[in-house]
Amino acid sequence: MSKYLSKDICYNTSNEKGWKMKIFNGYKFRSIISIVAKFLEAVFELMIPLFMGRLIDVGISNQDISVIYTSVFWMVVLTFVGYGFALICQYNASVVSQAVGGRLRSSLFKHQVALSVSDVDNFSATTLTNRVMMDTVFVQDMVARVIRLGVRAPLLIIGTLGALMLINKDLAIILLIAVPIFSLVISFFMYMSMRAHTKVNTNIDKISGTISDILSGSRIIRAFSMQNKTDAVFKQENRELMDSQHKVGIYSTLASPFTSLLMNLLLILLVYVSGVNISIGTMTQGQTLAVINYCSQLLLTLIVTMNFIMLLARGITSWKRINQVLAVAPEDSKNHDFNDEDFNLELRNLTFAYPNEKRLVLDNINFSLKSGQVLGVIGLTGSGKSSLLKILPRLLIESSGEVILNGNNINDYSKESIRDVIAYIPQKAQFIRGTLADNVSMKTKIDSKAALLDAQGEDILSKGLDFLIEESAKNLSGGQKQRVNIARALAKNPKLLLIDDSFSALDALTSKNLQKVLKDKYADLAQIIASQRTASIAHADQIIVLDNGKINAIGNHESLLATNEIYQSIYRLETMGGQNNA
Repeated sequence: MSKYLSKDICYNTSNEKGWKMKIFNGYKFRSIISIVAKFLEAVFELMIPLFMGRLIDVGISNQDISVIYTSVFWMVVLTFVGYGFALICQYNASVVSQAVGGRLRSSLFKHQVALSVSDVDNFSATTLTNRVMMDTVFVQDMVARVIRLGVRAPLLIIGTLGALMLINKDLAIILLIAVPIFSLVISFFMYMSMRAHTKVNTNIDKISGTISDILSGSRIIRAFSMQNKTDAVFKQENRELMDSQHKVGIYSTLASPFTSLLMNLLLILLVYVSGVNISIGTMTQGQTLAVINYCSQLLLTLIVTMNFIMLLARGITSWKRINQVLAVAPEDSKNHDFNDEDFNLELRNLTFAYPNEKRLVLDNINFSLKSGQVLGVIGLTGSGKSSLLKILPRLLIESSGEVILNGNNINDYSKESIRDVIAYIPQKAQFIRGTLADNVSMKTKIDSKAALLDAQGEDILSKGLDFLIEESAKNLSGGQKQRVNIARALAKNPKLLLIDDSFSALDALTSKNLQKVLKDKYADLAQIIASQRTASIAHADQIIVLDNGKINAIGNHESLLATNEIYQSIYRLETMGGQNNA
């Protein structure tokens, strides 16, 4: 099975049908075998009442022992052979569904990783996790049930209708009238169940996100005594989830009993009509017994079908949720890799707005940067500093304008090659589960020790490169977290270093020493430093002052300190508060 699971499924919106069929590659034969086996099982099951009727009408009525033995023999044979085909179907359906679920889960995860940061933010990490784990299981279950029951139910209905046509046309007409009624009932429950499951899935995503936020922010919640408020939020969302699940439960609970009621009423009507036909001599007792058996089979089939419909509704809802993610095409990877020695960056009339928002986060941004130059970006909270930095490594995509790299549009290069030469240090330090060395080198052949020394991480190195970092690096201080992230960026030997307020937890001496290392050892490295403090960017060759996404002023530390009100205000707040440090 593993050799099939290893195959990647590439989503192509222009050939959605072809993509859907690829998840069955290597298992189409098993699927066909399962369907054929279930078909034969249903055929044999339909034949048993005919032998039972012959047993009564011919064997018992005429006291023909040979007919009795023959009928019983074939009924036993059909029962065991049908059971054998049922086992074949069940086994192959399980293998196929597990393979489909595994492939779908793997492909969905790979597709999500390839999405841009803005696309991931549109869905949220919680709902993407639920779609990988929960929705794929529901689709997997649906595939198994479709293979097992998708053939059986229609065949039994058609077979029963044909058998009744042979026995008595009046009975067949009654069943023919009942089939559309049952179809309407099934369609109603399926429609209502799909609506209810959509609401349940939305509420699960919502409450999962709330739980994640509460757990990650538990220390802050306790520090500000907000336990009661968070409990109230959770209880409200939990109540909404319970209400939506209650509706699903109502439809699931009512479906089978309501179907049984209608089927039993139909059975009573068929038995009554059969009794009338017996009394006038147009039907035999054996035929009546066959009719009752067919109706009993049909009753059980419809009950199972209603349960199947509930699962099908849930599976279709999950399939739609998965397709919502797969329909978002990742950025195309160009063949042109960036491998130039020089690094000349220019932004031309760049604007950016988040999806479904009219407000421009960045508006008409223009500047240039060459190797060895340092550019500072300063502004108040919400001025667009972080968004500007995220656009350069293609974590966000500009709404209009151009990012020019060595004379070419940056989109002409592959994302992988761009990210190889651009190192981004985010505001919030991020980690993977593993050792200190793994978190610096990202499991590549890079000298983690040298990078940590450059990032002023001698105290971190004293723990050892095999030091295991806990979840969210809880066993590191704030300054240590930032220095590990800085070391990770330096270790890849980039051409452009993006520092997004990443010195905020460092003391003045450590920050000064780090800036000296960057100036002396990484003299050819282009740097863009985004900060809310003038001290962090005072050494920059050029400083951009952002105000509500627009460039308010450009200059060096001295010129801006003499002419720009925003820069002056930020500087005064630092110096008056005694925070003249990096």
